[in-house]
Amino acid sequence: MATLLCNLTRFGDLLQTQPIIHGLAERGEDVGLLCLENFAPATQLLADLDYVCPFPGSRVLSLLDRNWKEALGFLESFKSTVHASFEFSNVFNLTASMSVRLLTRYLTMDRTVDGRGFLLDDHGFSVSTDPWVSFLLASSRHRGVSPFNLVDLFWKVSGLPDAPRRFALNHPGQDDTDTAVSLLRKSAVGTGPLPETPRRYVALQLGASENRRRWPVEHFAELAALLHHEGGVVPVLLGAKGEAELGERFLYYFRDKAAAAPLVNCIGKTSLTELAAVVLACDMLVSNDTGTMHLAAGLGVPIAAVFLATAQPWDTGPYSAGNVCLEPAMDCHPCAYGSSCPHEEACRWSIPPRMVADLVRTRLETGSWPPVPDAEARVWETVPDAHHFMDLRSLSGHGSEDRTTWLRVQRETYRHLFDNGSFSEADIERIHAALAENGSATLSPAAHARLQTELEQVSQLFLLLTQQGRALGAAPIDSLKRKFLATFQRIQGLLEASEQLSVLGYLFAAHSQESGGDLASILGLTDRYATCVQAFSQLTRS
Repeated sequence: MATLLCNLTRFGDLLQTQPIIHGLAERGEDVGLLCLENFAPATQLLADLDYVCPFPGSRVLSLLDRNWKEALGFLESFKSTVHASFEFSNVFNLTASMSVRLLTRYLTMDRTVDGRGFLLDDHGFSVSTDPWVSFLLASSRHRGVSPFNLVDLFWKVSGLPDAPRRFALNHPGQDDTDTAVSLLRKSAVGTGPLPETPRRYVALQLGASENRRRWPVEHFAELAALLHHEGGVVPVLLGAKGEAELGERFLYYFRDKAAAAPLVNCIGKTSLTELAAVVLACDMLVSNDTGTMHLAAGLGVPIAAVFLATAQPWDTGPYSAGNVCLEPAMDCHPCAYGSSCPHEEACRWSIPPRMVADLVRTRLETGSWPPVPDAEARVWETVPDAHHFMDLRSLSGHGSEDRTTWLRVQRETYRHLFDNGSFSEADIERIHAALAENGSATLSPAAHARLQTELEQVSQLFLLLTQQGRALGAAPIDSLKRKFLATFQRIQGLLEASEQLSVLGYLFAAHSQESGGDLASILGLTDRYATCVQAFSQLTRS
């Protein structure tokens, strides 16, 4: 049996398919990967791959602009090459965009192939193969209510059984290692000489996908100066050529704070595999939420990661145990995609370098992260849970705040709903015990009151929808249809307007649409989501 994975996204997302590749290979399957052409070199780092198919997206777009018939001919040739090179019987598409859904559909036309993930039906409509797929899409739209790491969502989408997820990238080859050694022997112009035997190298990834998701360069420079003065650490700057300006700014601030200190600047000087070799040669990485962070996780290098603006560690944190994640202790974090900040991006400046330096230095010296009570940020350590999902343990005393409690309630409830579909009293008791064990069983009185009011409203509407649906099934007249549709729309509007229940609203709408005009299926979904609302109510009851 052979499976083709389709992941036409960025560097970090591509690396995060590694646990699925391991899982499929351990099941005895051959594994192929369809990825963007510009990230094909990164597949050298992915273990257990049998076939790599780089997709030349830029070329296809250029051909479409020039002559659509020529573009179609190229795609036909591309499809024939894939089929001749890798005979697959399963396809998993992990990219939600319509263009990749179309490409996946095109590659599987006229073939009997089992599909999972983000697909299209025979009429060209989007279809999700199971609730985990729908949740993956819904949670990306609602940042504050996403309690699962992306790797765990990928795993569940793939249909692999619950088991430990292994994230172990290939180590770079000797040529890349030699290049890394050479780079690490050269101090940047205008900085101090490297000692004969540096005590520590700490890599710093200054850039991020957006400026607002980037910890200030000044903070990175202050962190590096503190680590040098207090532990002889040599900072190693990482980044792409386009981030050279960040390196220049870092050098300006660093010279002011540690004039004679050595510095290694690798920005724009490495390929992806050479970057892996440099990261592997360092004792730790301090990074924003980047592909380099995921690279370090897959190589087993300790990480201190900063999550700002739309980034949060619950869903895009490093997928290995024993790393530390920092995020602003602000009510507005994380913010929604596409939103403008009314606070002048105050979150970027809210995590102090002194605190990060203390964390990093202690980890380097003792091998453990210290507790930081009353910290100025939320500080989490990555740990696996009893279900083999990646979890977060608070080091800063934020494990029982309302935000964390609600994330954990959703985490346990959705996991059970998607895998089982209903809740018994024993299920509720077991979930409640798990929440209590994590110290996340109780919301504050104000948060509890707000949530219970919304849950009660939604519960009553689900009951009304069920009654109207049964009446409509017995007598399909227009007046009943209008009432049924009006109640459905009221439920949808109430859920989508809720800060806590918006994901549930998207899931209910998406699954109802996929049910089409089948009233029995819609009533089945209504019952399923009504039991979920009841579970939320029981689990958050004081």
